[in-house]
Amino acid sequence: MEREISSLVITYLQDLYAAGMTEESARAEILKELPHLQEWAKRFLLLQPQKNGEIKNGGPINVGPHHYQLAVNKVLDIEENVWSPKFGIKGKIDVSIQGEAIPFDPKG
Repeated sequence: MEREISSLVITYLQDLYAAGMTEESARAEILKELPHLQEWAKRFLLLQPQKNGEIKNGGPINVGPHHYQLAVNKVLDIEENVWSPKFGIKGKIDVSIQGEAIPFDPKG
């Protein structure tokens, strides 16, 4: 894992410097967030939804009164440019995914 982190830091070194970060601070930030990313991947990067992949209201996604089990089975694009003159928006979507969400009753 250390090799991959070093490779990422070197690849984005110019961007890191522009953001006021050093190589050491970038590595520290990645290592701090890595357990959270690994836990997310275990829960959601699956071919089929699992019980531990539950999403419900209270998080960043409003799913209504229902509970869902989610599996993200493909990342389609990252940092996708979006521009819609009709709606007056321009920006980037962090990630576009392909996945499956199935409703379930948490009581049963």
